[in-house]
Amino acid sequence: MGNARRLKEHNPDIKVVAVAPEPDDFISGLRRLEDGFIPPILDISLLDARLMVGSYDAFHTTKRLLNEEGIFAGVSSGSVVHAAIKQAERVEQGKIVCLLADGGWKYLSTSLWTKDYSDLERGNKGQNMVVSTYTFSGPLGNLS
Repeated sequence: MGNARRLKEHNPDIKVVAVAPEPDDFISGLRRLEDGFIPPILDISLLDARLMVGSYDAFHTTKRLLNEEGIFAGVSSGSVVHAAIKQAERVEQGKIVCLLADGGWKYLSTSLWTKDYSDLERGNKGQNMVVSTYTFSGPLGNLS
């Protein structure tokens, strides 16, 4: 959140939007404030909004970043880009900047890069999907 503070010092009209996983969903590298995890560097007063992203959209966008843009990003970066795309669809004008702090190398030993997620649909229940070192099953949410 040091970035948010500095950006707002430069331009108080800048909007800072955080990304979080949807309730009961898991995205490696992201946590929900409601779950009680608040990093010591986080100044909540600097947040203007939070967008929720489901794991389906996070995985799908992460793979799109690699396949379409050549960006070898991690799952939390895929979440950020997905949220930015959705936000861009809502605003009439302006610039949207994403800070991607996750690399795809951390997921080389997982099924993220080899599994075909196209058979999964938004809103369906996960089938014990393995990402990072965690196994979870639960709803794959959507950003509506």
